[in-house]
Amino acid sequence: MDWTSISGFNWGTTSAYSSWQPFLHWYNKPLAYLGTLNKPICVSEFATVDQGGSKATWLTDAYVRIKAVPQIRAIVYYDSVERSSSSTQDWRVDSSPTGLEAFRAAVKTDYFVSDTPAAVTAWADSLDKDDWRYLLALTPIY
Repeated sequence: MDWTSISGFNWGTTSAYSSWQPFLHWYNKPLAYLGTLNKPICVSEFATVDQGGSKATWLTDAYVRIKAVPQIRAIVYYDSVERSSSSTQDWRVDSSPTGLEAFRAAVKTDYFVSDTPAAVTAWADSLDKDDWRYLLALTPIY
């Protein structure tokens, strides 16, 4: 089965070129288009920083919006910190206690799978030392 995918980020006020934007600012038009393709949608990366607004409010709204689009069948939150010489973007859900609380509340519902699926755990358990050594040696390309 073919899937479609989209990613987007709320950069907040982390640079002179960005401002605080709600989830739908990045996703409303692309999701409307992807919905016409009659294929499952993966939100392949999404995240928000704290600077410029409320991460908790943004996360709560994002998960409500995701749940309202039944074609979205998978989501991946980009839980990382990016640093450069001129700025830092902390995308992690636990960069603030209120953000973490909002994230936990959003994914706690029966709609989302918030724990590692059994199949993934079984796969990880089946890996031997050489498999793990290989996987841990991979360098991200971005």
